[in-house]
Amino acid sequence: MIDAGTGPALAEEWGEPIGRLREALSAADAEPEDIGLVLLSHAHPDHIGGLTVEHGGSRRPMFPNARHVISRTEFEYWTSDRVPDDFAGMGGLAHLNLTTLERTGILDPLDGEQEVGSGIRVIPAPGHTPGHVAISISEGSETAIFVADAVLGELNFDHPDWSSRLEVDRAVRTRRRLLDEAAHDSTTVVGYHLWGPGIVERRGAVYRWDPLQLGPP
Repeated sequence: MIDAGTGPALAEEWGEPIGRLREALSAADAEPEDIGLVLLSHAHPDHIGGLTVEHGGSRRPMFPNARHVISRTEFEYWTSDRVPDDFAGMGGLAHLNLTTLERTGILDPLDGEQEVGSGIRVIPAPGHTPGHVAISISEGSETAIFVADAVLGELNFDHPDWSSRLEVDRAVRTRRRLLDEAAHDSTTVVGYHLWGPGIVERRGAVYRWDPLQLGPP
């Protein structure tokens, strides 16, 4: 599993129709205990809010049998005192969830690019956050890359140099690197804030996004 969404508590606080990972798992005939590997692209609330649940006045992991992989840079940043004041809400949630996983021995901070499963590679992609990563998944001759929040929406293909106020340095360089590589290799691109997978083409200084048709038209 890649990322864990907001979780129902944060979804309720935000008043948004999100945080439905548990229902999605049930629809796939799976339970949280069935998950063996959780890959964390970064530690913003909409990606890690669903990692833990309240139980008896404390927090416990939602996926107790899973190895949780995160960039060491990301883990150390969000559990340090370097988080800016205007990110304090994000920092508190990240610290709580990540230290809960660390305390229970199921958090695995990694350095650099590494293979974490058959055909699954974690690739450093800093910029959106200091330790943000992309995830490449290959089987046979087919490869897809989950760019997470390196691409924040379809506008980023026409405007790759646009960044959100949350992003740190290197965001644009990382975005262009990932999109250039995907365009060169005809790799399927998946993003957290894109509606589905697609193919990217380089068009001068910008990119063309061609969503893939899934299922019957």
